[in-house]
Amino acid sequence: MTDTGDLVYSGDHLRATLFNGVSDRLAITFSFREKGRTAFAPVTPIKQMVAQGFAQLAITSCAND
Repeated sequence: MTDTGDLVYSGDHLRATLFNGVSDRLAITFSFREKGRTAFAPVTPIKQMVAQGFAQLAITSCAND
């Protein structure tokens, strides 16, 4: 597992990054609202989740919904 993860989807408005993809348990996280966001924010794994053996699929958007 790397801190950069594996980019599994990349579109104009949405990205999905997979961390610890070898696990058979999956947690899905979503980017949170940030005032003034106009581009994709960096994505990092939630270390506690990965330490407990979960894969993490991080869904991010380039702008607030």
